[in-house]
Amino acid sequence: SDLCGVPFDQCFFWGKVKNKLDLSKRALQEWAGLQRKVEWHTGFLRQYLGLLSAHDWQRYREYNLRLLYALRDISGAVVIVDSSKYAGRALALSKIPEIELSVVCLTRSPEGLMAAFQKPNKEEQKPKKPWAVFRYYLFVMLSLRVALKQLRGKTVRLCYEDFLSDPVMSISSIGEKNGVRVDKVSDKIKKNKSFEVGHLITGNRLRKNKNVRVIRLPSLGSFSQRNVIFPLRLMKYIEYWIGK
Repeated sequence: SDLCGVPFDQCFFWGKVKNKLDLSKRALQEWAGLQRKVEWHTGFLRQYLGLLSAHDWQRYREYNLRLLYALRDISGAVVIVDSSKYAGRALALSKIPEIELSVVCLTRSPEGLMAAFQKPNKEEQKPKKPWAVFRYYLFVMLSLRVALKQLRGKTVRLCYEDFLSDPVMSISSIGEKNGVRVDKVSDKIKKNKSFEVGHLITGNRLRKNKNVRVIRLPSLGSFSQRNVIFPLRLMKYIEYWIGK
C-alpha cells in the first residue's frame, strides 16, 4: 500500500476524500463543533438527556453521511472501520438510519489503562495521575454501559488484554459477528507479520509508526498506581454484572 507519511492535504488518500467532500472552511468548523457537541464526554450527556436540537442532529447526520459516502467511493470498500473511542459517537451513528452499524467495544483492564495513561505523550494526550484515571474510568464505563444497552445486538465486546492473549480468535469472532472475511488478517497474525499503519491522520500515537507489533504492557511501579487498581477492578465487575 502507499504509506505516504505526509500532511493531510498532501496525502494520496485523504486528499481525494477532501476534494470529494468539497466543504468550505466554515462548514468544516461547524462539523468539528458538532462532533464536540454530540460525541465527546459532555456530548454523551447531552444525548442521554435529550438536549440536542433537531437542527444539530440533522446537520450531524448530513456531515457523517457525506464522509462515509466519500470514503466508500474513493476506497471502493464495502465495510468502513471507524476507530473512534467515544461511546457517544457509536450511540449517535446508531441513530442514523442509512448506516448499518456494528460496534466493537474494546476495553482495557485497569492495569492496562493505568499503564497507558503513564506514557509521556504531551502532543496529544497528557499523562493522568492515578486518581484522575479512576474518575475517567468511572465516567467512561458508566457511559459505555448506557450505550451498550441501547446498542444491544449490534456489539462485540472484547478486552484488549484478551485480544493480546489470543488475537486470531478475537479477530475471528469479530468477523463472524459481522459477516466479514478476516482470513488475510488472521494469516498475518499467525505468521507474526507486522501491520502497516497506513493513512492515519490523528488518533493513537502508533499512527506515527510505519508498522505496528504487539508488545507487553509495562508493570505498575508506584504505590499510588497500584493503590487505585482495586477500585478500578471493582468498577469493572460492577459494570459487568449490571449489564448481565
